[in-house]
Order: sequence, then C-alpha cells, then structure tokens
Amino acid sequence: MFNENEKGFDKTVSGGDNADKKVLENPEKNTDVQDNTDKKLFTQEEVDALIKVRLARAAKAAKEADTSEIKTLREEAEKNNSIISDLRAKADDAAQRLLAYELKDKILKRGVEPKFADFALFEIKKDISAGIDFDDAFERFYNENDFSVKEKSTTGLKQGGTITSMSAVEDSFYKINPTLK
Repeated sequence: MFNENEKGFDKTVSGGDNADKKVLENPEKNTDVQDNTDKKLFTQEEVDALIKVRLARAAKAAKEADTSEIKTLREEAEKNNSIISDLRAKADDAAQRLLAYELKDKILKRGVEPKFADFALFEIKKDISAGIDFDDAFERFYNENDFSVKEKSTTGLKQGGTITSMSAVEDSFYKINPTLK
C-alpha cells in the first residue's frame, strides 16, 4: 500500500550526521532544529532598509501610474479647453448681436427714422462704451442729430376718421386717371 521510501522518509541515511537522521526519522518533531539552521536573522537596520526599498518601489510605481493618468487628463483638458474657448467666442458674439438688436429696437421705438437707425446705434454704442447709460446717450444723440428723429405730427384726424373733401388738384387728377382711385 504505502511505501515510505517513495515519500522520502528513508530511516537509514548513509553518510549523514545524527541530526539529519533524526529529522528524517521523525520530521514533525524536529523542525525547530532545521528552522534554526536555515533561518537568517535580520537586524533592525536591515529590516528598515528592506522596508525603505519596498516603499520606494511602490511609491515609484504609484507615481508612474499617477503620471500617466495625469497626462491623459491634461490632454483631455486641453482638448476641452479649445472647445470651451470656441463656445465662449460664439456666446460672446451672440450676446453682442442680441445687445445690438435690443438697442436698435429701443432706438426705433424712440422715433429715430429707420434709415438712420444704424448710425444712431453706432453713436449711442460709443457713449455706452464710455460709461454713459442708454437714456443719456440717446438724449445726447437726439440733441446732436435732430435730423434723424421723426417729429410726431398729427393730421388732426381721429383714429379711423376719413377725409371727405378733396383738393382741386386731386379732383382734376382723378378725372384724368379714373382707374387709380
């Protein structure tokens, strides 16, 4: 069944000393003798040096991993920064166009003739850039450029009223051109 020689438990060892024979005869009882002869004892300084080497190796590996991750993140950030700067430029442009539209609308509502609206916008924007608010800038423009502002004149007719009389010139014109009525 079980052959002790096959498993390495040979009771007769030739050429060995007594300690080796005892170890081979009963390996479980005499492990202390073998451990004491095979163990290397370290001083505290040697242990500290080994620990420092292992910690340095681990720190270097962690730093290399962090460095590659940081490099990847920086590349992504640079790519995103260019996209962000493009979007900011587009947003600034859109904000400027919106401001110009709003100012032009205010200018037209205040009675500036449409053909002079761009000129008025240009002049008023210069004043706004200098720190003057819109109302003051418009008043200044109005005082300096009264030609471009419509005078609101009334015809004397109420809203929805009709003119019943025609002048002599209009009457003769419509007699000559009856299809234009």
